[in-house]
Amino acid sequence: MPSFMPSRHRALPLKTGIALLAGLGMAALTASAAQAQVFSDTSSTATTFRSGTAPMTYFSNVATSTSITSFSILDQMTTAGSLEFLIFNDTTNTLLYMSAPVAFGADTGMTWKQSPTFAFTLVAGQTYDFGALANVNANYGYNTGGDLTQNGLTSAQSNQNVENFASPDMYGRGGARIPIILNAAAPVPEASTTVSLGLLLALGMGGLVVAGRRRKASAEAS
Repeated sequence: MPSFMPSRHRALPLKTGIALLAGLGMAALTASAAQAQVFSDTSSTATTFRSGTAPMTYFSNVATSTSITSFSILDQMTTAGSLEFLIFNDTTNTLLYMSAPVAFGADTGMTWKQSPTFAFTLVAGQTYDFGALANVNANYGYNTGGDLTQNGLTSAQSNQNVENFASPDMYGRGGARIPIILNAAAPVPEASTTVSLGLLLALGMGGLVVAGRRRKASAEAS
């Protein structure tokens, strides 16, 4: 005699169970790819108009080596154009990172623009310059409120400047602190979160096994 189960106790179909497990896995991957701010200087008290040049944030001190995955700058592009996101070694003027041109539309005001995702480590004891050079006219935010230190990183009121979109090069120092946000990979979930996810996966797998056994028993009884 074929067996049956009341609908309220019916096991999930195999495809549904697999889809749920895949969804949980994707959620875990998404969480691991998230970013968290390790430095956030959003203060802008004035703007500077630039044509073919851009100010650079000067990190005068790195107390602890810090890995980052992206950064954001504050500007207003007067027409649609592209930005090259740049990192220089301030001591040697060596270009350490340059993104491919990233397209942005024309702005009606100052907006934050984020670089592509990458992997870069600020090494303790080194000095760096971060910025983004536009191939169109742009206004950049700045302030003169002194140095700012967060998480062992110091942004100094002594910016560098960069020019030449085709082959970026620094050409001189200014006297402002340039707003910037540095992002890093988000922290690993707490143990309780990991355990909960593991429990959900285990339950899902258990449900699939039980469903398979009941399907086999049903076939043998019929």
